[in-house]
Amino acid sequence: MDHFQPRVWKSSDLGFAYLDRDGNPMPERGAELYLGARMIHCFAVAAMLGRQGVEKLAEQGVRFYLDGPGKDRE
Repeated sequence: MDHFQPRVWKSSDLGFAYLDRDGNPMPERGAELYLGARMIHCFAVAAMLGRQGVEKLAEQGVRFYLDGPGKDRE
């Protein structure tokens, strides 16, 4: 998690990113709802286990899908 955590959040308009083996974002892969849900879950569990700094990523993900660009407007 230390290697990938700093790079998994693409941006506030794109959400979470696919990462290559070296931990670099792959913008050509786009953004997927299931990837965002998985990352929110992983960071929320990590926060419950006491990992520092992951709460922000979980919160960003939730805000992205509930109120931000990731929200399904239909």
